Amino acid sequence: MRSLCATKIWLGAALLSVATGMTGCTTEPACFRDCVEEAPSATGGSAGTGGLETGGSFMLGTGGDDDPGTGNKPSGGGPAAGGAGSDCEGVDLKTDPNNCGECGNPCLITGADAACVNGKCTLEQCRPGRYDLNGKVGDGCEYACDGDPTNDETCNFEDDDCDGLKDEGFDLDSDPETCGSCKPCDLLHATAKCEVGVCKVDECEPGFFKIGDDDASGCNYPCQYRDKNKAVCTPPAAGQPNPNGCGVEVCDDVDQDCDGDFGDVEDENSACSDFCFNDSCEGECSFGTTQCIGSVLVCIPGKTPTAEVCDGKDNDCNGTPDDGFELDTNTENCGACGNSCVGKLPHAFGKCVNSACVIDLCETDYGDYDKTKAGCELCPVTPVRPESCNGKDDDCNGVVDDGTLTPPATGASAGVNSFCKQRSGTLCDNVPIRCDKAAGGWVCDYPEHVETAAGKVVITESLCDGWDGNCDGQKDEAFLDLGKTCNDGKLGVCLDFGKIACSPTDATKTFCNISLPPNPPASSAEVCNGLDDDCDGDIDEGTDEMVRIKRNGLDFFIDVYEASRPDATDSAVGTDETHRCGVADRLPWTNASFDEASEACLASGKRLCHIKELEEACEGLNNDAYPYGNAYVLATCNGADAPGSAAAPTGSFMSCFSDDGVYDLSGNVSEWSDSKQGATTGTPKYDIMSLHGGSFLTPQNGLTCKFDFDVISTNAVLPSLGFRCCDDP
Repeated sequence: MRSLCATKIWLGAALLSVATGMTGCTTEPACFRDCVEEAPSATGGSAGTGGLETGGSFMLGTGGDDDPGTGNKPSGGGPAAGGAGSDCEGVDLKTDPNNCGECGNPCLITGADAACVNGKCTLEQCRPGRYDLNGKVGDGCEYACDGDPTNDETCNFEDDDCDGLKDEGFDLDSDPETCGSCKPCDLLHATAKCEVGVCKVDECEPGFFKIGDDDASGCNYPCQYRDKNKAVCTPPAAGQPNPNGCGVEVCDDVDQDCDGDFGDVEDENSACSDFCFNDSCEGECSFGTTQCIGSVLVCIPGKTPTAEVCDGKDNDCNGTPDDGFELDTNTENCGACGNSCVGKLPHAFGKCVNSACVIDLCETDYGDYDKTKAGCELCPVTPVRPESCNGKDDDCNGVVDDGTLTPPATGASAGVNSFCKQRSGTLCDNVPIRCDKAAGGWVCDYPEHVETAAGKVVITESLCDGWDGNCDGQKDEAFLDLGKTCNDGKLGVCLDFGKIACSPTDATKTFCNISLPPNPPASSAEVCNGLDDDCDGDIDEGTDEMVRIKRNGLDFFIDVYEASRPDATDSAVGTDETHRCGVADRLPWTNASFDEASEACLASGKRLCHIKELEEACEGLNNDAYPYGNAYVLATCNGADAPGSAAAPTGSFMSCFSDDGVYDLSGNVSEWSDSKQGATTGTPKYDIMSLHGGSFLTPQNGLTCKFDFDVISTNAVLPSLGFRCCDDP
């Protein structure tokens, strides 16, 4: 009896017709080979003949398996090869690593080959590059190391002998041969010592000196001791300056004490002067200073005396400021320098009495009618004018603005001719009026918050204070941005928003009030989520999890995990398609065409992987058939025999990783490669690309590292099809 597989192949809606002469098939269910349920053998075709091409889909011709001749029955137990639902009849539960102790219990140990002994899983041996340092079977060969236990440890910040320690036996704190960085100290003209991992000068070579505290430059100052004042000169310890012993500094343009300073001689910078009185410089004068110029010690003059002027200073350095200027009687400097009484009092000639300007004489036709010191006033003799509110003594009775004065019309009854601005319902409602002598006329007593200029209410408000300052019925209307949304200018998730409001410190300005909730989160470590978590202006930088693989003529970086959208979670695929994230515990990015996958990698500065790169990453160091080993282990990866029937979060099948630590290279979702296998016919025409790894729909045989019959056109979009990215070193 033949199964349905013997006459049907999988027809994917997104698969277009394959160019004439091409072979290949998808690895989804029911399309591997002719499947025979009961016949032990049958005559097969020559690996596929014929084929029917119809508008955008294709069917492979019928035939046998990939080996022409006698057809073979599919391997694996149970009613369907490699499928779920197999029983354990005939299986030794004490020794079978796929059914250890009980049916369906595979032995899976991290980084190790496992065995089943007496029905219990044991660690048989560690895989290359993995070591069991703690002796615990539970976490397997937990330590990954590129070294070898037979190696001798060298100082290189690596664990050469794979014992869990780096550079043991080397002293990086005090040994000058490995000081701080596994490198010997090399200081100019000096022997070195190591202090807390930093190279320091121990001794200088003869004739060389260390200037200051700069040990990194070594002893870079050449100098020979000279001393004109001693018959015998014994220098101090090699390389040390000697300011007080051998090599006393003198003014001769030579560095006798070898401290890098040619002018630190005795008596230099001391006070000197030929003009200060009694060796004391007062007022604006100052001593000079001695300086060594060439080989001569000279006196550089200070500030000398000048003629006394009235400025509050002792210009002539005699100890008395402004002597000769009588400030209590001097008309030009009355009470203070520069305070002139000339023109100070209106219509009067002034003089200085007891340091104050007073009236001496009035101008013609003016008199001091108010008997004050404010100046002289004009008063006509005839005719006598009636008193009015103008700040003057119109009736010449010696009193300004006295008597009964008639104010101008104001208030609501005056209408538009009101002297004071009138508008009911505002601050300008029934404003009182009064005569102000100082102002020289009638003034309106507007209440607080009304803005005025020259006694009149302003047309346009200048203050942002929450008041109707120009009595037009609107508040702060001149500030057009009030209430608009603003932000604090920070970057990323730290950006906070607020509303434009009046400044609490400057009523002429507004500010962005960001004290309103909600508050943004604080800066945090960057994760791949489509956000600028560390608030530096860059999104998801430095979050790539990739490993480098360099063997068999290939050298490339590859994502540790299948690509996911930046806003994906372990339960949602997300919608952000700006770039890819390659991190654990995210639902993979599926339903992406070849072009969309390529653009997502390019946006991250990467590229799609070549099929050979995906195969090399899967096979590992030992060219295994599966990423976890050479023997198929049931449900180790998310294939058709694993629980569920959908893509799982990346890395959630914890034992489905290669020797290089790359997850899900077998199962979960098929992955686009950048390897072209041909093109479709018809219009439009699409390239046909190789896929790798199989998906959650793929049976055992399609989950191998080398299975390369899985091809699809570039416009295909499937829930079982995703991608990961690679990069060049």
